[in-house]
Amino acid sequence: MQSVAAALPTDHPLREPISKSAQMHRSDGLAYINSGHYEGDHWLETFGLYVVKRVGVSSVGN
Repeated sequence: MQSVAAALPTDHPLREPISKSAQMHRSDGLAYINSGHYEGDHWLETFGLYVVKRVGVSSVGN
């Protein structure tokens, strides 16, 4: 979702809502890491690194 928001022009009406949704998903997902559940402890941290490091995200919309 970060990539979608970043690809939209800065004045696009959906850029802000998509960006906010991406932030909510990021917060919720990162909070689940080290939860004691298999999903969080074994594979979610990989996706957490992707989101924190913004892997594959580039701002093309200006």
